[in-house]
Amino acid sequence: MQKFRNILEFADYLGIDLYDWQADVVNVYDLHSDGETFKLALRAPNDSGKTSRIAVLAALWHLVKHPAGKVVYMSKDARQVNLQFWATIRRYLHRFPAWKITDSQHLIETPEGGFLRAFTTKDTGRVEGFHRAPGSPLLFLVDEAKSIEEEIFQGIDRCDYSVLAYISSPDEKTGRFYEAFQSDQFVKFHAGLKDCKHIGKERIAAIKEWYGAKSPYTGSVLDGEFMDYGAGIPHIIEHGELEAWRNQTIGVLRGRKLVIACDFARGGDDNVLLVRDGNAIIDIRTNREKDTAKAVDWFAATIRDLGYDGENTIIIGDATGVGGPMCDQLRRRGINIIDFNFGAKSTDPRFRNEGSRIWYLVAQMIRDSKIVPPPYHQQDVKRGPPAVCTLKEDIH
Repeated sequence: MQKFRNILEFADYLGIDLYDWQADVVNVYDLHSDGETFKLALRAPNDSGKTSRIAVLAALWHLVKHPAGKVVYMSKDARQVNLQFWATIRRYLHRFPAWKITDSQHLIETPEGGFLRAFTTKDTGRVEGFHRAPGSPLLFLVDEAKSIEEEIFQGIDRCDYSVLAYISSPDEKTGRFYEAFQSDQFVKFHAGLKDCKHIGKERIAAIKEWYGAKSPYTGSVLDGEFMDYGAGIPHIIEHGELEAWRNQTIGVLRGRKLVIACDFARGGDDNVLLVRDGNAIIDIRTNREKDTAKAVDWFAATIRDLGYDGENTIIIGDATGVGGPMCDQLRRRGINIIDFNFGAKSTDPRFRNEGSRIWYLVAQMIRDSKIVPPPYHQQDVKRGPPAVCTLKEDIH
């Protein structure tokens, strides 16, 4: 095979035409592909070539430039893997006759021991165990990163990669992909409609007509913008309000009593125990236990470890669904827990149920700067002699 000076010459060889912004992205990857750990994040509209041009080009070039290198490509959507990434990469593989191709596994192996693996998974363990080595840098491509669960990202973080790339059209202002664009750890790229001349006018007009030109969904699909809320779904409190709250300095006000809240689960979900002192959360503990009896044992033991006594501690439990019997079991173990049923009739006729009332109450307390936003310094929240809490409303 002929030698190439850089990824852009390689793109010409493959016949992949790049917009200027796409060339910028792959150039930055190329400059860091065999150096220290490097992270980049790209957000761009749907059908902008994120997968078919950028991900495919970077993956192939990585194996050409580093024959013993490693490429891991993953997406939550099997169609993304099969019909976009692998189907596109397959068009170019005839140029690399020495590579071994296993279509059923979406696997490429080079004679020098390098490989490319493409897969979709919800299993954290499957994304662990990929590491670079001398002469074998690792490129980790996370496509449609907006849809990947946090547990999967934590599995990726266990890998020793050379380059990590988050690639996606944006969604709401929440989650790891959005956080990457707020972080100094990532080199960030953003492309919009003006950067993608191939997107047809009819499609643009149809989306704007259906969703509205100023709709958050339209901004996400066409301009690569993050949404304050989901398409057509106004939230109780919007992301802009949350950001304003997080940027405020709010004093810590201790409560008369420590409040412990229990959120019960079964199956694969987390049981959660939260400790609140006045207007600040001072501890959160979780436990994943399918056996509800064992989960109750964990709640009881944890509550006692926190110094529970009936005088200075209030225990509240979500009594909805499986929570009702679990509250009963805690009482049999000597824990004086107060049931709270989110589906119960509201004490305020403006709300359909108690759950709705509490959600709106908490949202208003956030707007009024009554709740200390995370992260906060736990040393600022110290237990001492009971003091009168000056909050106008104290959620029990």
